Amino acid sequence: MEIRQLRYFATLANELHFRKAAERLNITQPPLSQSIKLLEAEIGTRLFERGRKRMVKLTPAGEALYISALRIIRDVEQAKQDALRAGVGETGVLTIAHTDDFNADFLSNVLYEFHDQYPGAILRYYQEVSLSMTERLLGGELDCIFLLQPLSAALAECQIKALPASPIVLAVAASHRLARRKEVKLKEIVGERHLYTASDIPNALDHIIAELLARSGVRINSNVQSISTAISLNMVRRGQGVLLASEGSIVDRQGIALISLNEKGASLGRVAVWKADNPNPALKNFLKLL
Repeated sequence: MEIRQLRYFATLANELHFRKAAERLNITQPPLSQSIKLLEAEIGTRLFERGRKRMVKLTPAGEALYISALRIIRDVEQAKQDALRAGVGETGVLTIAHTDDFNADFLSNVLYEFHDQYPGAILRYYQEVSLSMTERLLGGELDCIFLLQPLSAALAECQIKALPASPIVLAVAASHRLARRKEVKLKEIVGERHLYTASDIPNALDHIIAELLARSGVRINSNVQSISTAISLNMVRRGQGVLLASEGSIVDRQGIALISLNEKGASLGRVAVWKADNPNPALKNFLKLL
C-alpha cells in the first residue's frame, strides 16, 4: 500500500465521483480507477459500491479505511514538514523537559521568546521526573533538561547552566490564620495538618526540607503522600491542610497565600543541562536566549 494510493482513495471517498476525483487529482480517470482496483485487491475487499455515471459509495470497509487514510496522510505531511524545518538551519525541532519546579516562572517566558524569534521551529516540551529526563537526555531523545540540584553523577560530562533558585514556601488557604504573614519559621507550623510527606525515593525537595527540619529541631507529621502539586493545592484551598512546596511549582495561586520560610537555605538550586556534543542548531539558538 502506497501513500499515493491512499491519496487517490481519500480523494475519491471525499468526492464520491470518479471524474470529479480525477480532476481534483489532476489525472485522468483510468489511472485512478486502476489504483483503486489494486488497493481493493491488496486489501481483499471492495471499498466502493459502483453506481451510475461514475458515482460511487463507500462500503463499510471503505468507511473504516477512510478514517485511517486521513490520519496516515496527515502524519506523512507532518513528517515532511518536520524534516523540512529541521534542515533549514535556524529552524528545526527543539525538545526539552522539566520538573514541575519550573512551571510558574521564567521558563515559560524563555519558551515564548524562542517561539517568537524562531516561528519556524518545532518546540516540544514535557514535564517529567528527574530520573527519566536524565536517561532521555543521555539517550539523545531530549535536547535540554531543567531540573533541581544536586545532579546525578551520570550528567558529569554534560554542560550545565545555573538558573535562579526556587524558594521553598508554605502554601495556606487565603482564610488561614497565617495568610497575612510575609514569612514564617518552621517551629510555628508544627501543629498544622501537613500535606507534604517525603516520597519513598527522596527527591531534591525532600532532601532540602529534611535538612531544614533537622537544623530547626522540628518534626512534622503527615499521612499524605502525593506527587501532584495541583491536587495538594486544591486541598490547601479548601482548608484541608498546608503545604511546603517549591514556589516555582505553583502556577494557580488563586485562593491561597504563599509565605516565605524564614530559614537559612530554604531554596532549591535549579539548572539547565545539555550534552556538549549536541549539534542541533535549534538548541544553540535556545541557549542564546537562556
